[in-house]
Amino acid sequence: MAEHIRTTIRAAIKAQLVAALPAIEIHSARSRPIGMKGSGQVIEILIPRERSSLQGLNCDNSPEYEREIEVMLIGYSAATSDDGAADSADLLALNIELAIHNDDKLGGKVQQMWLKNTDFTLDPASYSNASFAQTWGVLVNISLADMSAA
Repeated sequence: MAEHIRTTIRAAIKAQLVAALPAIEIHSARSRPIGMKGSGQVIEILIPRERSSLQGLNCDNSPEYEREIEVMLIGYSAATSDDGAADSADLLALNIELAIHNDDKLGGKVQQMWLKNTDFTLDPASYSNASFAQTWGVLVNISLADMSAA
């Protein structure tokens, strides 16, 4: 069955993170964070926006798009002290970066993936006492025919 490239990217990132961080709870969501509802650490994968530009038509007259997809990886960490939570969240952020840079082409599914920024916040709506949001850029060239053939 065909799937949108955003679905493919979320699944590839989740698989890569699960393989590298098997003890971490990882969720793939559509467009908004759910937050942390227990103890430990959680990562959420969101795609809040995508910019597309038409590159032309491929050999079967299907439009070929260059898509810059923004992916947010939101990390939550609960600890017994604020310092412990901050250190734990920093380590989680580092481990996410290492996991993504281990294969920043997501098994050949994208041209490039890069870290754009990291925002650190306190999330009072969840059980986390330290959280962060990494924004990643993902560049992919794909036609509608390629997506429908997937």
